[in-house]
Amino acid sequence: MAELDALHAAAAALDAGDTQQALHHALAAWRVYFDPELAAAIEQLGRRVEPPARLPAKLTEAERLAWIERDDPADLEQLVAMPLPRGLADFLVRLRAFGKRAPDPRYARWLRSLAASPAFGQNKYWKAVFDAMQVDFDPRTRAFVEGELAARLPQIARPSALDYVERQRAHLATVHTSARREPPALSPDQRASLARIVAQLARTDREQATANVDGDALLAAIRANPADDKPRLVYADWLQERGDPRGELIALQLSGRDDAATTRRERALLAEHARSWLGPLGAIATVARTRFARGFAVEVVLNARTAAQLEAVVGAPEWFSVENVAFLGPQSDHEVCAAIVAHPVMQSLRRVHNLGNAPLAKLLGRDEPLPLTTLGIKGFGRLADELRDTRLLPHVRRIVIDRPGWITGMAEVSTLLAMPLARQLDRIAVVSGTTTFELRRDGDRWARLVIEFDELPARWPRGPDADDLEALAALVPIAHVELASCGIDLDLLASGFDAYLGRLAQLPRTIRA
Repeated sequence: MAELDALHAAAAALDAGDTQQALHHALAAWRVYFDPELAAAIEQLGRRVEPPARLPAKLTEAERLAWIERDDPADLEQLVAMPLPRGLADFLVRLRAFGKRAPDPRYARWLRSLAASPAFGQNKYWKAVFDAMQVDFDPRTRAFVEGELAARLPQIARPSALDYVERQRAHLATVHTSARREPPALSPDQRASLARIVAQLARTDREQATANVDGDALLAAIRANPADDKPRLVYADWLQERGDPRGELIALQLSGRDDAATTRRERALLAEHARSWLGPLGAIATVARTRFARGFAVEVVLNARTAAQLEAVVGAPEWFSVENVAFLGPQSDHEVCAAIVAHPVMQSLRRVHNLGNAPLAKLLGRDEPLPLTTLGIKGFGRLADELRDTRLLPHVRRIVIDRPGWITGMAEVSTLLAMPLARQLDRIAVVSGTTTFELRRDGDRWARLVIEFDELPARWPRGPDADDLEALAALVPIAHVELASCGIDLDLLASGFDAYLGRLAQLPRTIRA
């Protein structure tokens, strides 16, 4: 029997260390027998197979579809890890492209993960996932639909959508019960071949764990003393002896060299490996805005589509070195952001940005103070009373308020300045689009206004309305204005400075790049 030969061939290939051939033969057998134990072995094999080529960091959706249509089993793990399309039409096209590939239990696993943690939370996306699961050949899907998914729906579906989604789930359960024929059972010889595969995978896991004992101990020493460079240098040597590029990055960033060749090499290493070095954080981190120092991540920007994606990174060991985290997207308002910030693994964290009201309330309701020095929030709304208790934020010196309108944020600045917390602050900033307005202390007075542009406002050099500027001047006795830019021509700034500042143009000023 070809299927018997396939299982024998898979076991033999794995014994010979050829995981790619083992995966190929195991899939051939699974597509006849759909055995759950074989599916679990295929998932382990898939994580061990090196893809023929790594996905480039930046791809168009058309290029992603071309990768999917290659139907190479060695690519599947990195393909299902790609960011999901933003629009329904692109999402449906991608599901159809996956559906044309040969059946694979790893694709079925991905569909189940989408169903259990919907990436969009809208009925039309639920239906798309459920429709794809109707032709899912993995028998584990039926147990999932009738068990875990049924139990989780009240937690992961909006109340207004729950009835609709439950009807879809019930229909899916009926399809899997009535329309799915039972696959043939594995023979004793086939079961013996599968047992060989499972045993070899377990043996390889044990050997790898033994080989990594020293490395794990070195990594534990780094995490226990994040400020000490000595364990990092030892770990860098250990990695480089084994050909691990992470060792080269650690050594480069600890070398103290600041030349162009070093910078180019660091960038090349990070472009290729940063996402994998972030561990689970890499699934939702904006890698282009992630910064590594001394070989580990120190600044991370999370852009999660679902609360479940945030829950998956709570307490991840990769957080130990992160000093600065920002939350983007609608999930920045979810309470799980507070669980990330307050977890004990966040020993290095000092700056948080773009935190919504719900997680802010959760953090301010804690008993233990936070070690933060910068707190970036989307305004504090009704939480003014909680912010008055400075015992919870004893180290905060800068507060950043992210608001669509800068004068709306200034209204909250007025409230903040009347709080006891203001006495310990050095800076209060309002971020509006690509412009930051920041009040800074000059001695014991709030006397300096710094305006920083990432790009020029669309109506430059016309600035805020005169009444708004009067309100700002009445709020604090501004004595000096500083205008800063990032890559904007200074002559252009200088020529429009007076028109932009309006009534504040008479004050002493500084312009800098």
